[in-house]
Amino acid sequence: MVRGRWEAITTTTGIARKWVKSLAILMTWEIWKERNGRTFHRKEHSTVALMATIRSKANAWIRAGTKHLESLVSRE
Repeated sequence: MVRGRWEAITTTTGIARKWVKSLAILMTWEIWKERNGRTFHRKEHSTVALMATIRSKANAWIRAGTKHLESLVSRE
């Protein structure tokens, strides 16, 4: 099931596939870190805070030169 979702993400047309993969990896990594924080440190963030963290990291990547992510992430 996960493989099917990954293939759906990476075969998206109209958007550069490598940038979609980068965003998917960033989101997965941040969700994994949240899971570890909850499991091992009893530290929990809200969904809104987690999404803000992901958006912030994506914007940092954009500032660092990953300009194509701008079409995938709304900058605020």
